[in-house]
Parts: sequence; C-alpha cells; structure tokens
Amino acid sequence: MIIVFVIGLSGIPGWRYFAAPAKYSGPPPRVVPFTSSAGEKNEPAFSPDGNEVAFSWQGEKSTDPNVHSIYVQLVGAGSALRITSAHAYDVAPAWSPDGRFIAFEREAGQSHAYFIVPALSGPERKLANANPEPTGHGISWSPDGKYLAVVERGSSHDSRAVIFFVSVESGEKRDSGIESPANFVADPAFSPDGRYLAFVSGSGFLSNDIYVAPVSGGKPRPLTALHAFIKTPAWTSDGRELVFSSNHQGLKTLWKGGPGRR
Repeated sequence: MIIVFVIGLSGIPGWRYFAAPAKYSGPPPRVVPFTSSAGEKNEPAFSPDGNEVAFSWQGEKSTDPNVHSIYVQLVGAGSALRITSAHAYDVAPAWSPDGRFIAFEREAGQSHAYFIVPALSGPERKLANANPEPTGHGISWSPDGKYLAVVERGSSHDSRAVIFFVSVESGEKRDSGIESPANFVADPAFSPDGRYLAFVSGSGFLSNDIYVAPVSGGKPRPLTALHAFIKTPAWTSDGRELVFSSNHQGLKTLWKGGPGRR
C-alpha cells in the first residue's frame, strides 16, 4: 500500500523537520496495477490531461537490458502504444504542456542525445547532444513549451552535475545559472507557473534532498533535510506543494508537502 502523508508548512522557510502524519478520514489509499505485461518499466509520466501515461519499457518479449523504448497507454483502457523504435535505451519521457509531444533522452552506445516525438507516434526530432550525469537524469518541459530542463555534467573537470535549459525550437543548450548544492543532481521539475524549478540533490543516489530555485538562477533553497533516497518530485497543479518518493522511514512511500506561500 502507498501511504500519502500531508505536511503543513505555510509560513515556515523550508522543510527542516517532518511533522507527524496528518489525520485522514477518507477511504484508505489503494495500489492497483496499471499494466500487467512482462518486462521492466520505468519513469511513468502522466499526460497534462491525466488520460495517458508515458513510460520507458524494454518490451514484453525483449531480453536486452540495454534496449528500452517509450510507450504511451491510456489510463484504464487499451494496450501500450510504442512510439520509439530505435535499438537504444530511451528514458525520461516528459510531456509537452499541450500534450502533443514527448521529450526523452536516448543512450545508444557512447552517443547520448535529447529527442522529441509526437505523442501518438511519428517522426522523431533530435534537439541536442547530451552529456548525462551518470546516475541521475530527468527532463522537465517548461509550462510555456519553450525549454527542457535537463541534468548534465558541467565539464570533464567538474564532478558536479549542472541543470541546463535546452531550447525546443533551436536545440541550443545553456547553463541555467542554478547553483548545484552537491555532486548529485536529478529530476528537475518546473513549477506550474514556470517561475521555479524543484530538483533532487545530495552526495549520492541514496542520500539527497529536495531543493527549489528560481529559473532565473542563483542559490537553491533546501526543502528537506532527510539525506535519504528521494525521487521524482512533482508539483501539485496549484504550485503550492510537491509530491515525492522517499525511503527515509523505511520502505519507499509517497510524501506530500510544500514551501508555503511565495
């Protein structure tokens, strides 16, 4: 069972400690299978209207762990539609704000790049080469549809990962100007109004926290002090809270909280 805890934080500058779980009087949360087919599936992403989910899947019959494709499936109906077909490792699907396209990262041997593809399948378009962070990645599409936020190594001489913005129109890549709190950075997520970027950062894959920074750059603000496994922060539609996965109290569960009024 996945348990969601709600943390009230209005007026408190940051999530320094976690309060006791809020009382919940509704029906108990349930976990139901979305797919039943064989094969490893990763990184699900809801479409903007919530009717579809994109995910990375090696396929029902494939045994090659280095080949994953992007699939799209309607929620509660039909079979998964394969929308990429290269002999490559396609990961990190991210929907465009209008739901027409999906961006993703492709690893093919020593080649890494960012692509977009129509959500109902069609010709792919390469945006830019990638210099990915070895253990953490993630793509977020800006609410105005103009940029992708991605995570890469800044240079061969710098061990810290850096958040970059990639132009959807031209493929131009530029440093976001957001300071990296630690070596590991992953899972950027634009706020619904496009003013802020949430992301995960820490000393390594199993010890990190959530940070938020203005998209204009600068020093990010820590929102947790857990030093634990944290994955895929996602903003609520009103931009006041984040939902994320963490194992800081044992098994991985979903947590929910926010930075309060901005």
